Amino acid sequence: YILIISGSERVYVNGLLLKRGQNNDYVIDYNSGEVTFNPTFPVTSEMRIVVEYQISEQNYSRILAVSGGEIKKEKWKLKAFVYTENDLRNQSLQQS
Repeated sequence: YILIISGSERVYVNGLLLKRGQNNDYVIDYNSGEVTFNPTFPVTSEMRIVVEYQISEQNYSRILAVSGGEIKKEKWKLKAFVYTENDLRNQSLQQS
């Protein structure tokens, strides 16, 4: 199991650097390490594909928190939601 650092990948096809994104050349799933090329960039068996990436050897526990609320009055309604995601850097997943 390796952890690919988000945004660290570089994908080259025949020496040309591609752009990541739904509307560009490819998308990447960092959890599974899979690169999927978009239909706008067809890939053939004759192309040379090189993927460079950085990995992290430090795995941390992660905390996700979501909260929200709603206030209703006669003529208006207000909704608010908060989302936060953080690594617990003092609590490693790999414990001895």
